[in-house]
Amino acid sequence: MSTCIWRLTGVSLLALSISAQVLADDNNQQQQQQQQHEQQQHNEQQQRQQQQRGFEQQRQQQQNQQRSFNQQQQQQQQQQQQQQRQVQQNQQQRADQQRQQQDRERNQQQQQQQQRQQQQQLQQRQLQDRQSSLPIQGRPDTVVQTQEPRQGFYRDQPRENNPWRGGEHRPGNGQPGGDGWGGGPRYRPGYEIDRMPGGYSRVPYRGNDYFYSGGYWYRPQGPRYVVIAPPRGVRVRYLPDYAQQVWLGSALFFLAAGTYYSYEQSTNEYIVAEPPQGAQPVYSPQQIQQPADPYDVAAYPGNGQTQQQVEQDRYDCYRYAVQQSNFDPAAATYQPAPDVVGVYRQAMAGCYAGRGYSVQQ
Repeated sequence: MSTCIWRLTGVSLLALSISAQVLADDNNQQQQQQQQHEQQQHNEQQQRQQQQRGFEQQRQQQQNQQRSFNQQQQQQQQQQQQQQRQVQQNQQQRADQQRQQQDRERNQQQQQQQQRQQQQQLQQRQLQDRQSSLPIQGRPDTVVQTQEPRQGFYRDQPRENNPWRGGEHRPGNGQPGGDGWGGGPRYRPGYEIDRMPGGYSRVPYRGNDYFYSGGYWYRPQGPRYVVIAPPRGVRVRYLPDYAQQVWLGSALFFLAAGTYYSYEQSTNEYIVAEPPQGAQPVYSPQQIQQPADPYDVAAYPGNGQTQQQVEQDRYDCYRYAVQQSNFDPAAATYQPAPDVVGVYRQAMAGCYAGRGYSVQQ
């Protein structure tokens, strides 16, 4: 009995030991599994953390890149704005400089214009103030009454209305022989001109200055000149070609532009004179208006031609008229038909007119 009990006890103890060992093994296995599970979870958590950190780093890089890009764009915008401001400043500076230059030029022009106006006003006042004294300085051709004059007409003396005809010699032994007015306009006292004609002479007389040109006498009147009747006794060295001889009783006078002159042999001067009252004038023939031959035309230089130019034009127009009419007066031995003479004279007149001459046929 006791043996059986001891056998049962041994078997129980063996079973208990085996059960304990099995339980221990199960516990160990469970612990290992638990550890493995925990390790796996830990690893997975680390992986997730690493991935999270990678995502964060990538996001940080993207943010950094975006910030860098934004900064670059901002810098570029700032540079562009600065360049635009610089361009605007430069344009503004150039515009200011141009305005300043225009203002300076305008001020300078205004000053110059004011100076010219002041100078003109001053000259006008001086002319007005000195109208009865010496208004203008004399030219080199100023007439001084003590100079030795030359009698008659002088081709080298500049004068207005100087007529000329081809082949003509001066009639009257060098004395005037015109119609008293000539072929130009007839100015009366009071007529005003802006400036003196070319070749004028200043003639001082009794403290005043008179200006003589082409048979007309002038006095300054403000900025202009007015035609006047010259004072009695003033002298000139020559008269224009159109002056006319006039006999009043037994006295010989010369009439030019409405003024009578007497000739003083001792001084060879022409003196403005008062003709005797009541005397009937006897005029000399108007030799200056009559052609030297029936084929000639009277031509008056209108553009200031020199004597050399006049002679050349005379010859050229003569040759032209001969070619146009087939008639040469210098070689003619017969009386030509009137129509031939007409063609010759018309050709001469047309040639003279085309060269700046005033023609009287």
